[in-house]
Amino acid sequence: MGRIVVLSGVLLVAACSTVGERAARMEGATCAADVKACLSRIMDVHGGLSRFRAMRYARYEIDDVWSQPMGLAFNPWPGHATRMVYWSDRTGTDGSVEIPETGHVVGMDAFGTYSVGNKPGVSVSAGKYAQGTSWVMALPFRLADDDVEVQSVTPERWRHRNVVAVHFRAKVGWTPRDEWVLYVEPQSLQMAGARFWASEHQLWLDVQFTGFVVVGGLLVPSGAQVDVVTPQLPIPLHTLTLRDVKLWSRIPDEFPKPRPTP
Repeated sequence: MGRIVVLSGVLLVAACSTVGERAARMEGATCAADVKACLSRIMDVHGGLSRFRAMRYARYEIDDVWSQPMGLAFNPWPGHATRMVYWSDRTGTDGSVEIPETGHVVGMDAFGTYSVGNKPGVSVSAGKYAQGTSWVMALPFRLADDDVEVQSVTPERWRHRNVVAVHFRAKVGWTPRDEWVLYVEPQSLQMAGARFWASEHQLWLDVQFTGFVVVGGLLVPSGAQVDVVTPQLPIPLHTLTLRDVKLWSRIPDEFPKPRPTP
């Protein structure tokens, strides 16, 4: 009886794998035939591009727990959980992070990165991190940006699952045209995660979304696990949990004022 159960389990796994692979191949072929229509469908699943563009301002709290793999020097807050409040103007470069426990603020605007509060050990690279986080959380809608070049849509395996992979290049704030891959579920077209080449640090990073929440009709990530990609196993880098996500079409009264023009 034990052998039959094991065999049945193997057959079931194989069947599920075949179904998943078939769905990924079919959706990948459909998307490859009409990439524009495919991207539109992916964005519609997450609430639609027009609704996203109407929501210009964003605010969310982040609980961010960093690891210290390989002694990476760019970890802005290594070794402990940090509560942050992130504000973003989605149509520009403005973005800032407040750390309530210290009063520290880091951000990035049209004049570059800045830091207020002089928290020991916090690099101005945190400002870049702030804008990068906002950009990732705005996927898949960033695929419609003028400076994004979609290269291919193919069925692939990612983190032991069948997905449809959208390969593209993008200039994210401070970076050159880095290589990106957006992974979506082949049947629902909901985002599963992303991978990108962080040219500034010369390594690949994986972002696996761990949850979603509907805000203003948009399906947005509520959490993510970020790992360094290696030939062996991925190395955990940091874990984000988003709370109290808010979106506005008009600037709210509480939105932080921009820093003075230099």
